[in-house]
Amino acid sequence: MKTNEGIAIVGMDCRYPGANNIEQYWENILSLRQQFRHIPDKRLNMNDYYAKDKTKVDKTYSKTASVITGYNFDRLKYKVSKSTFERTDFTHWLALDVAAGALKDAGFENGEGLDKNRVGVVLGNSLTGEFSRSGIMRLRWPYVRKVLEKTLNGLNYTQEEINTILTNSEKTYKEPFPEPDADSLSGGLSNTISGRICNFFDFHGGGFTIDGACASSLLAFENGCNSILNDSLDVVLVGGVDLSIDPFEIIGFARNGALAMNEMEVYSAKSEGFWPGEGCGMVVLMKESEAIARNLNIYAVIKGCGISSDGGGGLTRPKSETQQLAFSRAYAKAGYDISQVAMFEGHGTGTPTGDQVEIAAIVNSLRESGKKDTPVILGSVKHLIGHTKAAAGVAGVIKAALAIKHGIIPASRSNTPHALLVENENIIQLAAKPIRWENTIPMRASVSSMGFGGINVHLTMEDTPNNKKPKKLSSKVSKLSDSQRDSEVFPFSANSKIGFLEIIARFKSLARDISRAEFIDLSSTITASFEDKGSWRGSVVAKTPNELLENITILETEIRQNKTRFVDTAKGIYFDCTGKTQPIGFLFPGQGAPIYQNYGAFSSWVNQTKNTVEVQKGAIADTSVAQPAILQSSLTSVELLEKFGIEANFGIGHSLGEISALAWAGVIAQDDAKTLAVARGKAMSELGEKDGTMLAIKCDEKILNEITTNYNVFITGYNGTGNYVVGGHIDDIQRVDNHALNHGIHHVKLKVSHAFHTPMMKQAAIQVQN
Repeated sequence: MKTNEGIAIVGMDCRYPGANNIEQYWENILSLRQQFRHIPDKRLNMNDYYAKDKTKVDKTYSKTASVITGYNFDRLKYKVSKSTFERTDFTHWLALDVAAGALKDAGFENGEGLDKNRVGVVLGNSLTGEFSRSGIMRLRWPYVRKVLEKTLNGLNYTQEEINTILTNSEKTYKEPFPEPDADSLSGGLSNTISGRICNFFDFHGGGFTIDGACASSLLAFENGCNSILNDSLDVVLVGGVDLSIDPFEIIGFARNGALAMNEMEVYSAKSEGFWPGEGCGMVVLMKESEAIARNLNIYAVIKGCGISSDGGGGLTRPKSETQQLAFSRAYAKAGYDISQVAMFEGHGTGTPTGDQVEIAAIVNSLRESGKKDTPVILGSVKHLIGHTKAAAGVAGVIKAALAIKHGIIPASRSNTPHALLVENENIIQLAAKPIRWENTIPMRASVSSMGFGGINVHLTMEDTPNNKKPKKLSSKVSKLSDSQRDSEVFPFSANSKIGFLEIIARFKSLARDISRAEFIDLSSTITASFEDKGSWRGSVVAKTPNELLENITILETEIRQNKTRFVDTAKGIYFDCTGKTQPIGFLFPGQGAPIYQNYGAFSSWVNQTKNTVEVQKGAIADTSVAQPAILQSSLTSVELLEKFGIEANFGIGHSLGEISALAWAGVIAQDDAKTLAVARGKAMSELGEKDGTMLAIKCDEKILNEITTNYNVFITGYNGTGNYVVGGHIDDIQRVDNHALNHGIHHVKLKVSHAFHTPMMKQAAIQVQN
């Protein structure tokens, strides 16, 4: 690409898990809807391939992926015969369908309005897809026959019996696979994916497929842009497709230790690997000047692309310095510096080494550029749709282009950001909420992809001058971004034991198959339509479909043992069939639980209440602001619960929550409570010793005492069995944090400004008492 020459993105379409088009894809990104689910049996029976033991050679230790469901290719629309359809890998049909959508989005439906002699197709793909690989098994029958025959010969069968068994086995073995014909070869090749698109639309500019592993689709962009800039082509359709959830890849990634066992977290202190995904994305490219002349819709303008290889670093082990080389090459072509980019859509696989190397490369480049002002925002769509491999780069480009078009930088899921992000938060951060892009021209975003073999690709883009930016986040964006909760509630009710067990059976089936996004939808539907149908009542709280399945199974076991009441507060399980009303209690939180952030669906009602304390962005840990805000939020939440008929029999408060509890109980007036909270917060903020902080940690008390023995750290909260909060000087708390991280102990730093409930608060306590 020539310096400062712009390539416009004028059309896009995609099919990724949970998204049939770019509108759904964008909404899923804004609402952080994770598409992970148990791998469906019809794709891969995990009973055959799963083993929790990581040392099992022919097994995988992960059974989670992000897969496309409910998609059907309309072969009649595309005039595809039944025979051709069945003998062609499904990647061909998905790519063709999405390509048609991208052309339509650009205003070139069916290729109309284009000089077809000057339109090309460049796609990223690796290994075609799982469907053609499984089809090859039919042709392996001779080997299987020899193995079976040798086994039967050793079991004293007669030759006639062996022949009968072999004949019947051959029929059974070959039955799932279509007979090979003239379409089998072309339907099983990756290059014919792009060739099929050229064939359908009668494009003559050339079509080919690039295999750069997980960087394939971003390499397609680089090739497509160059073809336009050197005037070989006017329009290029670029993108990637990947449908590979099969033993070859799943077990291959497991042997490399790349898969997550418990959770997929990206750019996190707890990153342990990725979960596979699949999908297809397509983009229509042309020169910016031509797009403007045609008055086409422009999502973003690609300004530069850089490529490098890790060389001697190894085929699968990335290197920061060579990733930086790809950065420098991209920005040299773009004509601007990396410090002028506001959003980085990273590769972000969630592997410990991959995340560490990538963040280090970005941080090093930013520091070398002299970056000092507003931190750039890092993210990766993989934490929602998994690693879509050959279709990953284009997934990032579509996300970045939509961010530029809408003027919004999406948020990311991460409770514990990577240590490198914490250390360098002045120049790079993850976004907790969607951010309205500042009214600067131009808005710039960059995308990275890295692949097996050591390939690194970095692409940078910006908006077009006539792009109208929103002055504030729309109500729809705010609603989508507020739709996430830490856990979901599932209530049950029936008039008999049989009826209750039938409900549980249905939920067990659903919990095994639904995605995390559908899990949220299920909870919303159930709670909204819940009816009290009898004295058999219960509820389960869960964070994931798997946890829902586990908790429901526990509940089912207790009921089958003829229990009439069962409560497990730690797991969030409740059941009662006695018909007796159980008392309700409110627990009012302190500053460590800033509930004013989590109104979710009730936020519009809350905003209508009077005297709500507004907490400005960035003031989350400011004690003088947070404490009165939490008090107000607690009391407002109680009003909301009572509005829906939920009234407590008693209340208890922790720390600041003591004031909330007293105000709720009527012991002190609400105005007096607010005055007290303001005075308390001000005293703590101004008189509490600086450089203090707190950390929640889960471990045995003996282990905790051993950890804190050599540090000036105090236990400030006994929250439950093996669940504590400690406070102290920031350096000492960091040492506890490091120890917990190194020993796999679950812990979370609290977003507080001081070490509350420690001797560091002595002067503030004296002030409040006086």
